[in-house]
Amino acid sequence: MDSPVGSRSGGTFINAELAVEYGLTDRGGRTIRSLREARGAPLWAAGGTTLKAT
Repeated sequence: MDSPVGSRSGGTFINAELAVEYGLTDRGGRTIRSLREARGAPLWAAGGTTLKAT
């Protein structure tokens, strides 16, 4: 089992960033770029149950 999974429980994450962290690519070896800059960070922090302060 992945040791950081428990620390991510209940969080909201950007799939493209998780894929890079875990070394996942599509069949052609390409990665999907994160849209964090265009759309902002997720609203929920890892393990959090309230909105992050801005």
